[in-house]
Amino acid sequence: MIWTLFVPTAAVLGATAVVPLGAARLRPAVAAWALTAVLVGSVVALAAASLAVLLGSASHWPVVARGAGWCVSHLSHPGMPALVGPLVGAGVVAAVANVTLVARRQHHAAAPLGEDPVVVLPAPEAVAYALPGQPGQVVVSTGMLRALEPDERRVLFAHERAHLRLHHHRFLHLGELSVAALPLLRPVRCRLAHAVERWADEHAAHEVGDRQLVARTIAKAVLATGGRALPHRRALGAGGGQVSQRVAALLTDGATGGSRPAVAVAAAGGALAVVGATAQLHHLATYALGLC
Repeated sequence: MIWTLFVPTAAVLGATAVVPLGAARLRPAVAAWALTAVLVGSVVALAAASLAVLLGSASHWPVVARGAGWCVSHLSHPGMPALVGPLVGAGVVAAVANVTLVARRQHHAAAPLGEDPVVVLPAPEAVAYALPGQPGQVVVSTGMLRALEPDERRVLFAHERAHLRLHHHRFLHLGELSVAALPLLRPVRCRLAHAVERWADEHAAHEVGDRQLVARTIAKAVLATGGRALPHRRALGAGGGQVSQRVAALLTDGATGGSRPAVAVAAAGGALAVVGATAQLHHLATYALGLC
């Protein structure tokens, strides 16, 4: 029956609940990759299952089936309720429209502020963020610079440069597109944003050699911004993620590789997402070829 095609999708969606449980105890870089695999794998698996349903639904329409050269004997497939195809089709159309809208917003996001790698804005408000591009920029306001001590400014720049150097915006963009296609993935995307910030925190701590200084700087920078949102969709700032958890991780040497159970859970969930999505694509191809 066509419903068996949803078994890999169910497995991948199950990974969306498993991986975040272990992500907090992993190295931030590993957590970011695992969460991204779950996000993308979930969308791919569900898209393949939806296409299989649409094929099965269309195969019941003689005009479509004969025009596509599908076997008439397949039209009597009993496993497809009449309303499922239209409902899934409406969902696919809505998902594609939403993904297209988000992709356009990402493409038309803020342009670089000139050609300098560091831009200082003459503004009293505390602002600091990394703006991806070629090669990318660190944008900071005079208000933020005044709020921090010289050694804390070094931490801030190290954190923002890490975002650019490690291409963290690509992880977050994939997360945004995944949520646009499948809104129930939003909690996983939030965990991804936290992992990316933790990743930049650890790079800053390695560069300056003082974890307590990094923790203090993050706390001061967040308090200075007063919770204001970043001015651009593509921007990455030091105030993302769960700030209290980030500070606690820095103060408790959170750079460790995590417990073996956490690593095993995250690795299994990430692998399940990849394998499930691949299996779903294989099932879709097999089903489509088997129509005749």
